[in-house]
Amino acid sequence: MTVITIFLVGLVTVFILGWTAINRIDAAAVERETRVAERSFAAQAWNLEYEQRSVTFWDDAVLRLREGDMAWTAVNIGVWMQNYFGHDETYVLGPRGTSVYASRGGETIPADRFDEIAEEVIPVFRTLRGRMAEASMGMEDSNAAIGDISETAVLPGRGLGYIASVMPVLSDSGNVPQTPGTEFIHVVIRHLDQSLADKVAETFELRDPRFEPAGTPGSRDRLSIPILGPSGDVVAQYSWTILRPGRQILIEVLPALVVATLAGFLLLFNVVRHLLRTSHQLELREAQARFLSLHDALTGLPNRIYFDQRLTEALDALRKGGPPVTLLSLDLDRFKTVNDAMGHPAGDELLKQVSRRLTGLLRRDDMVARIGGDEFSVLVIGRLPPQELEDLCRRIIGSVSEPYALAVGPAHIGVSIGAVRCDTSDLGKDELLRRVDAALYQAKHSGRGGYRIFTEESEEIEKRCQEMEVDIRTALLQGKDLRLVYQPRVDSENRLVAAKALARWDHPVHGQLSPDIFVNIAEERGIISELGRFLMQKGMRFAADVGLPQLAFSISSRQFAQEGFADVVLTTAREAGLPTSRVALELTEDALVRTGAVADNLDALRAADVTLILRVTPDSDPAVMEKATGVNAIRLDRMLIARLGMDGANDALVKAFCTSARAAGLSIIAEGVESKGQRHRLAQLGCHLFQGFLLARPLEAAQLARLMTEMASPAAPRPDHCG
Repeated sequence: MTVITIFLVGLVTVFILGWTAINRIDAAAVERETRVAERSFAAQAWNLEYEQRSVTFWDDAVLRLREGDMAWTAVNIGVWMQNYFGHDETYVLGPRGTSVYASRGGETIPADRFDEIAEEVIPVFRTLRGRMAEASMGMEDSNAAIGDISETAVLPGRGLGYIASVMPVLSDSGNVPQTPGTEFIHVVIRHLDQSLADKVAETFELRDPRFEPAGTPGSRDRLSIPILGPSGDVVAQYSWTILRPGRQILIEVLPALVVATLAGFLLLFNVVRHLLRTSHQLELREAQARFLSLHDALTGLPNRIYFDQRLTEALDALRKGGPPVTLLSLDLDRFKTVNDAMGHPAGDELLKQVSRRLTGLLRRDDMVARIGGDEFSVLVIGRLPPQELEDLCRRIIGSVSEPYALAVGPAHIGVSIGAVRCDTSDLGKDELLRRVDAALYQAKHSGRGGYRIFTEESEEIEKRCQEMEVDIRTALLQGKDLRLVYQPRVDSENRLVAAKALARWDHPVHGQLSPDIFVNIAEERGIISELGRFLMQKGMRFAADVGLPQLAFSISSRQFAQEGFADVVLTTAREAGLPTSRVALELTEDALVRTGAVADNLDALRAADVTLILRVTPDSDPAVMEKATGVNAIRLDRMLIARLGMDGANDALVKAFCTSARAAGLSIIAEGVESKGQRHRLAQLGCHLFQGFLLARPLEAAQLARLMTEMASPAAPRPDHCG
């Protein structure tokens, strides 16, 4: 009897303990699955925004939408989004919220079909517009200010509801300015349907998932989470069959418990063991969900959320006497070109390789994160002297610039870096981020492929450059203060055969400024095209009016690499009444790399009989002549001429240039000729045309016109008597 009592007491005790453990495990499973479902649904909403950004940061998209090219819109940012990513609907809204494009179910539909969902989407559109207006207030170009602004919301309609992601269409290069309030808005819709329900359940293997109307009664075997709209109202609910590991195991082992008490004790042990294993698996799933919420799905690097957390922690530690902090912001150069030319899979593989290279350059305690698109950030904790910071920037640039072996072929990109050091607790996170963004902006607008470290002095320089940019734009708008002077170019018989156009700016405050200053600022600020067009218009009209045989302009590599540059030159010449055969353009060696817009511009200008002149400097290689196809002449830089006869290596280089040019049948122009000895030596080397103070200083338009009139008379003076 005592044995039976002990057995029964033991059995009851085991049952109570087992049942309690089962209920606890099941309760923990319910809690964890609920968290998993909430995070997975949030991740799908975030993925919608991430996929949308792959087409809304695109120069072509801005330009094509402005042109009203709906065929291009459908192929690239409309129907394509549905076919590639599985979106259900795509719309493009104009600045006032009017639909200009619509597609649904993989087909383009009338734009006014947007009216079917306008009542729900327009409030989201207005919220986005308000944030954009606030961020770009007072700016002429909104691209940089609103790049991170978007709105995502769950809205009623379309059955059970839908996720709407709304964001502006922006320039990825910054070369297509947009006045605040004129941006197009891209809208993508993902229905709360079975395919999305399966997608939410996919990662964590939730069973029998589905979306249901709000308020659908639950059951013992199903869990649900509310899907909330913008105002907190429940739009729908997401439900799935509960995984109850404790009860499932109990059902499996219950027959064995009935068969024999001893076996029951043994099986109870197995139950506990299985429960612990299941609990461990659920904890692993939760850890995986937490990892995915803090890391980039493509590269595995920390994402913006995780990076912000670490940066906040590091700054808090600094305020309490912890180590200094250094922040780097990286922006990949030419990534968009590779992504467009080779496809999105190649772009994804390229980002993975870049991530591995960056990780390999940093210390164990440092962090590199992918912030979004082709942007990365690096957080270095600990003292980093200025020289070591510069060395790190150079190592990153060198590593990222190495060729990449992709499945579809080799690829080449670069990187621009902005950096800031924080040794004091006075700086907050927002100010630190502002400074690193300012440094990155300077790096990108100084030619890319470089780095800038923020200093108070650099910020002051940036401020002055911004002021100068405004002054240049004002001068272009008013059409005064900017002017041209002309330096004659003569042949071996002192006949005036051309003139070189030289820019001058009579600044209302700073007086006459060197073109080295304001032309460089125009290039950095992306207004070199406007400045170049303005100066070409003035010069070509003058050349046509006075009958100048030829007028030469210096063209930067950035100008020549712009799409449509040749059209600008030819249109300007036609409007001025100047034959294109009397136009000459002086190019850098970059123009010999026949890729993309450069090749198109070369071909168009050659076909129009425009004279193309290659500028060679002491840093040029004579072998460049072998690639100088399509060029009519070379121009020897004034630095080469200044050292002529004084430097044996320089003389050998000049001779090599002249020999190679003659062999290629190119004319030779010497700039900066200041003595008769220089001219005589150049003539011996086969130089055909001369320009410099020996012949004439730069002349005002009226002076050059008078000189041409005098030279046309029988008693015309020699050009070297002018100036």
